[in-house]
Formats: sequence, C-alpha cells, structure tokens
Amino acid sequence: MKQFDLSIYKLSQPYFDMFDVFLKEKGIRKEIFLLDNDITPSTYRQCRKGEYNIGPKIINKMANKFSLKVPNDELVNEIEMLVNNIYFDMYYKNYKLYDYYQNKVNELLEENLIIFPVLELAKLYLKLSCNKSISKVVEDNEELFERIKKYQDFLKKGLFELFELVYLSFEKNISEDCWIKNYNNASAYFILTSRSYMNKRYIETLFFASKCKEILFIDGNINRTIYLNNTIMSALIHVGNYEECYNLSFRQLKALESLDCQNQFLIDASNKFLLISELGKMEYKEIIEKCLDDDNLLLTETLCLLIALYQQGVIDKNLSQYKKYYKKLEDDKLDEKKASVIIALNQYLNCKRKSLLNKLLDFEIMKHFEKILEKIVEQQN
Repeated sequence: MKQFDLSIYKLSQPYFDMFDVFLKEKGIRKEIFLLDNDITPSTYRQCRKGEYNIGPKIINKMANKFSLKVPNDELVNEIEMLVNNIYFDMYYKNYKLYDYYQNKVNELLEENLIIFPVLELAKLYLKLSCNKSISKVVEDNEELFERIKKYQDFLKKGLFELFELVYLSFEKNISEDCWIKNYNNASAYFILTSRSYMNKRYIETLFFASKCKEILFIDGNINRTIYLNNTIMSALIHVGNYEECYNLSFRQLKALESLDCQNQFLIDASNKFLLISELGKMEYKEIIEKCLDDDNLLLTETLCLLIALYQQGVIDKNLSQYKKYYKKLEDDKLDEKKASVIIALNQYLNCKRKSLLNKLLDFEIMKHFEKILEKIVEQQN
C-alpha cells in the first residue's frame, strides 16, 4: 500500500521550484524580483539544487513578501498524515470521513501556506474520488487541474504518483508512454480501464482491468474490485463474450450477498449483466422463468424479458406469450421514456430493419443489446 513521505517539505529546497512557478503566474520577472529584494540570483539558483543554510532565509523572505506562511515540521507531519489518510480511504472507497477531509483541506488552504500545491492536489484527488460522474468532475475542475499541472515539479517523490493519477484522469490527450507504462498501483490501471471504456476500446479495457485486478487482489481491496467488475462485465458484453460475463456476474452477485451489500446500484448492475449475458447465450427460458411474474422489473430487465419472450416465441412458432406481455406493458401506462424504448424494440423485433435498429440504438440503455439484436437478424435470415 502506497505511503507518501512529505519530509522533504521540511527543507527549503523544494520551495524554490514552487516560487519559480508562483512568480511566473503573477507575471513577475524573477531576476528583477530577486535583485529588488536583495537576493542574489546565483545564490537562488544554487539553493534550487541543494539544501544550504541560506535557503530557509530566502524562502521566508519571499513568503513574507506575498503573505504566505512557511509550515513548521509539525504541520508538515500533519499534512503528510492527512494526505495518506485521504489516499488510503479513497483507494478503498471508504467515504465516512469524506466531508471531514474536504473541510480540513480547505481550512489549510485558507492559511496561505507555501505548501499549497500539495493541498490543492489533495483537494482535486478528493473530488476525483467522489461517487460522481468522472466526466462531470473533470469538466468542473479543469481550471484547478491546469493550475496544479504548473506546479508538478514541486510535487516530489511519491507525491508525483498522486499527481500522475490526477493527470491520467484530467489530461485530454495523454501520451503513448502513459498507456504503455508499467504502474505499481491499481489506481492508475483503474483510471486507464475507465478511459479505455469511455473511448469504446473494449479489448484494452479488459487488459488494463486485468492488471488492476491483480494489484487489488494483493491489497485486499474488495470494494474497488466490485466496481471494477461492473466495467469488466460491460466490456465483455460489448465484445460478445457472454459466457465469461455470465460467470463473473454470477460470482459478483454471490459476493454481494455474502457481504450483505446494501448498495442496490451494485446489485441491480450485476443482475442486469447476468440477464444480458443469458440473452447472448440464448438462454431464453431461464430469463422468462426469472422475470415473467415479477411486477417490479427495472427497464433493462423488462427489455431482456421482451427479447427472450419474442425469441422463444420464434423457436416455438407461437408469439402469443410475447404479445400478451407486450399488451400488459401497454396497459400499464409507462412513462414516456420507458414506453418509447419498448415501442422501438417491438417495432424492430417485428420488422428487423437496419433503420429501426439504428433508431433503437439511439437510446443509451440499448447499447449493451447491439450485438445481441444484430445476431437475432443473422439467425433469422
């Protein structure tokens, strides 16, 4: 498990890197500023390369000029513990202290400490780790990321690895080196898994997920593994590997049951992938048996049942059960969104035209059904 050592920030040397960027941000020419404040440029440059007795005096002088505070050793220790606790809890998806961490980081930022880039990095990592859409977090915090990126040389030793996680999440076009690099933490592979999935590169998704899962297993990180499995199952559906998706979703449901999981989202997601994989395996009777008498199906489950009823009806040369269930759905007066998807699916199943399939796939919820619906047409031609 990663531990961040901030002891270097008890020295003066790293703060010269910070002030290089800080002065540039403010549009101040460094050489002129140094001379105006009786700081020899050559001494400044020397202190950037190593720790000298004059270093702390120069940093204190510059900090005072901008009403910034230099943290004492005790405060650096406190910040080190805070950063490590944040990383540990977010890695294991433990959000009990999330609000406390946010408030503590903001309080420290209000103190105008010259170690502020470390605190801003912790703030952004917290935002990235919350249970919100990653794309939304990236969109809302792009300015903060660009600011932190300027100070990356100040983020020494292991802290650069934390910056790397933020970089992999926020940078629009990460370099080829980032994709092929070997990482020693699961979080990096978790992010690359998500990015590959969002770019519809499903084989790469499964590759990065396998690398991530190896490290999560070593770290005993069950919570993150469960969320990773959702992405894996989705990718398996997209590549048409229904057997492996079925096995994984079945094991996931058993694991959630044994953990007495109360997160309905995780349970529903696993059930969804189980049913879709059964569709892909053409196990129509199993789906009908599970779902037909359930009056509380989610929309995805309803769609699976409709397709299963239709396909089983084609096999039996009797669509009466499908028509009866479809009529029941019509009578239930579903909301407009659900009704429009179900109507579009019914039209496609009965006509099987490419234009109707394209219309059906405009609904986001139908993306996992694309290969299955195409396969239905191939089977009946």
